[in-house]
Amino acid sequence: MRKHLPIYASTAWGLALVLAGALILRLWALMWGLPLKNAHIDESVVLFYSLRVLAGDPNPQVFFDYPGFFLYLLSAVFQGTLAVARLFTGLDKAAAMKAYMDGTSSLFLVTARLVTVSLSLLTVYWVYRIGRKRGNLFQGLTASALLAVNRLHVLHSHYGTVDIAAVFLSVVAIDLTMDCWEGADWKTGLWASFVVGLAAATKYYPGVLGLFLLPAFLIRDEGKHWRMAGLCSLVILAGFAVGSPYSFLAWGDFSSRFAHLFPKIFGGAHLSGRVLVLPTVVH
Repeated sequence: MRKHLPIYASTAWGLALVLAGALILRLWALMWGLPLKNAHIDESVVLFYSLRVLAGDPNPQVFFDYPGFFLYLLSAVFQGTLAVARLFTGLDKAAAMKAYMDGTSSLFLVTARLVTVSLSLLTVYWVYRIGRKRGNLFQGLTASALLAVNRLHVLHSHYGTVDIAAVFLSVVAIDLTMDCWEGADWKTGLWASFVVGLAAATKYYPGVLGLFLLPAFLIRDEGKHWRMAGLCSLVILAGFAVGSPYSFLAWGDFSSRFAHLFPKIFGGAHLSGRVLVLPTVVH
C-alpha cells in the first residue's frame, strides 16, 4: 500500500521548494554592476544617506524623497556587518566607509542587497501564509510560487533600495487588515495600523492602506467604533514617526520637499483628448 506524507511534511517540502527557487532567482546576478557603486542611481543614493546615518548623522536634512526607515534599517545592519568584519579582519568603520566612497570596496552594497533578498524571501513566505490562512495549502503555495517568479519582484530584489522592504511591510499590513475585517480584536487593529505607518515610513505610497483598514471597525461593528478608527489613525502616524522621525523633527525641510514631490506622486491621471496620460512618478 502506498504511504502518503502527513500534511505538515508536504507543506514543508512545497514551501521549501518555492523559497529555494525564489532564493536562486534573487541571488542570481546579485553582483551585477560591481565594482561600480553608481550602477543603480537610486541604490547609490540610499547607500549614501544610510552611511551618513552610520557616521552619526540621523537627520536626512533635505533628502526626503524617501522616508527614513529603510535608511535606519540599513545603517543598523551595517553596524553588525562592521562588527563582524572588525572581529575577523580588523577593518574599522572609517576605513570601510572610505573604501566605499573611493570605489574600492563593495561591502556595504552587497550587504544592502542581501537585506533586500532577505525581505524578498519573507514576502514570498508571507504571501504563502495569507493564501494558506484564507484558502488552502494549494492556494498558498500557488500564490507564493507566482510571486517567487514574478519578474518585477525578482528584478527589484537585486537592488539595495526601498521597494522590496515597502512591499514586504505592505503585505504584512494587508494580512492584518484582512484579519480586522474578519473579526479580529482591537489589538490586531493597532498592530495593523502601526505596520501601515512603518510601511509608509519606508516608501510613502503604502500609507493609502490606512483607507482600507480604518473602515473595518466602522462598517463591521455598525458604526459603533469611531474611537477605534481615530485611535488607529493616531497609531498609523506613530508608526510613521517611529520609522521616519525627522519627518517631524525637521518639519520645515520635510514639508518643503514633500510639497514639491506631492503633485508628482499623487497628481493622478488626466485625460488629454482620448489618451490617458499618467504623471511622472518619482522613484
